[in-house]
Amino acid sequence: MTRHEHAPGERNGPGCLQVGLGTFALVLLAPWAALVRWWKSYRRGKEPRVDWGVDSTGELWSFDLTVDVTAVDELRSRTALIDTMVRIAETLRRPDDQYNLVFRAPWEAETRLIAVGPQPQELAQRLVMTLSHRSSERSTQIWLTLPRETRLGGIIDPFVFDPEAEGAPAALAAASRARWWAVTAFARTAPSIVYRVRLHVPGESGEAVRALVRRLADEIGSRRST
Repeated sequence: MTRHEHAPGERNGPGCLQVGLGTFALVLLAPWAALVRWWKSYRRGKEPRVDWGVDSTGELWSFDLTVDVTAVDELRSRTALIDTMVRIAETLRRPDDQYNLVFRAPWEAETRLIAVGPQPQELAQRLVMTLSHRSSERSTQIWLTLPRETRLGGIIDPFVFDPEAEGAPAALAAASRARWWAVTAFARTAPSIVYRVRLHVPGESGEAVRALVRRLADEIGSRRST
């Protein structure tokens, strides 16, 4: 008999006692997990939270926006966020704008380079797909507004470029000479869903974009700006 064979009647795997103890532990832990979720929900409250700030350097205005909402407000808040981003696109629009999306799903080895289209409505449709599907959760999405003749495939290698690397979005924006660009991400962390947006726009449009961001914060919930 080899070392991998078992004699008749020999037990293979955990015994009844081990299985019973494992099941008993799960029964004990389940109420504790539910209690932790309840406590997190209690501490957070039910009100939507919006934090935003802006850093202006004259030539470039950078906005940092966090939207934290519970499931009750998820759809309404996501719709308002996407509507604001589309309004920003319309405010900054030039005749030859082309919207592009760069991201890599956690299970993929290649970064996706997607030419979204020249119309703000196409940008809106792609934002809906990206910010609502779980396949995009916890991944960094880079949105670039480029002249229509610019091809990202000639600027970056999708097998080498990693959107999650530190400084990668800014480096890509500089290499592609993006007119304006944004980075989005979202995650569900019980009891809420959190959206993060970092937006970078030309200085001459900074005040107009700040008004739109402030309007979004007021629409969703409490506003705390810096």
